[in-house]
Amino acid sequence: PGAEGDFTSSIKIAHKMVWKWGMGESGYIGNFHELYFNDYQQMPLMSEEMKSKLDIETQEILQKCLKETEKLLNRELILLDALAKELLEKEELNYLELDEFYKKHGKAHPTSSSL
Repeated sequence: PGAEGDFTSSIKIAHKMVWKWGMGESGYIGNFHELYFNDYQQMPLMSEEMKSKLDIETQEILQKCLKETEKLLNRELILLDALAKELLEKEELNYLELDEFYKKHGKAHPTSSSL
């Protein structure tokens, strides 16, 4: 739960993107996770060099996401401060209260697809 859980989830998703789905910048395609973490072999079926390249690509995705998140938070700093004050007053907001908060500040209630 919390930030630690968010970081763990982010790392797992970035790892799958590169290692399983071939979504890294290098264009490597294939399920490298199966080659490296196989149950049938004593030795991995890929070199440490290739593993290192895939790990670097995983970190690059995480760094890119971090930069995008920082930009979003800086761009919406006024809204974020207002939301923090609202939460300090009320401790929690339900969906309708949050929707009203966004309308009051001239914003549409964000959806996962709009982020």
